[in-house]
Amino acid sequence: MEDAATAEISRCQIWQWIRHQAKLDDGRIVDLRMIENLINEEKAKWIAKIQNQNHFDDAADLLMKFISNINLKEFLTLDAYEKLVQEGY
Repeated sequence: MEDAATAEISRCQIWQWIRHQAKLDDGRIVDLRMIENLINEEKAKWIAKIQNQNHFDDAADLLMKFISNINLKEFLTLDAYEKLVQEGY
């Protein structure tokens, strides 16, 4: 549950930064393109380190789905859980 709560808080914070055009210390504005680039960079780092890579794309796609919505969806974990059930986990 702690991991799920952290995921919920983190995606809500990212969504809020994008919607309110948060400004970083270096002056850059947080937008969807910036976050998408960061997700892709981090995904590439993890893929290089870990052999079992089959869910990185799913996780990145799910996060992008939730942070790019105009309205904040209630629970990321519901969609994530549904995906896991479909795959037999």
